[in-house]
Amino acid sequence: MRGSRHNGRWGSERHNGRDFDTGKADHIDPARTNQNIYYTWDSGPIKGAELHYYEQTFGQALKEQNERHRKAGNLGRVKDMETWMQARQHRPEETILQIGTMEDNVDPETFRKAMERYVAWERAWAKAHK
Repeated sequence: MRGSRHNGRWGSERHNGRDFDTGKADHIDPARTNQNIYYTWDSGPIKGAELHYYEQTFGQALKEQNERHRKAGNLGRVKDMETWMQARQHRPEETILQIGTMEDNVDPETFRKAMERYVAWERAWAKAHK
């Protein structure tokens, strides 16, 4: 059995929150989605968590950038936060943690403990490398 981690900027909150007809996605077993564990930065639901983070973290900078664009007459460059965060260079990063495979995996409690340890490690690393 092995564990793996994948980081990327390709996911979407709609997909990750399973906010669509999962019966049309052959790579998703709808009967097992209730076993998924989701973690957001504010412990809230996936829907809106990314936008809330971006507004809190980058809202003032985007407001100032938009004001510069307006003053320069570049109205086509003025963006709202949802549009801005979907640009390739600004997309939220997601991390997928997996232990084993669909057939050979650990029990949910073991996985939850491993995930919590990983998140604690990542927060400590980020704090130490500010």
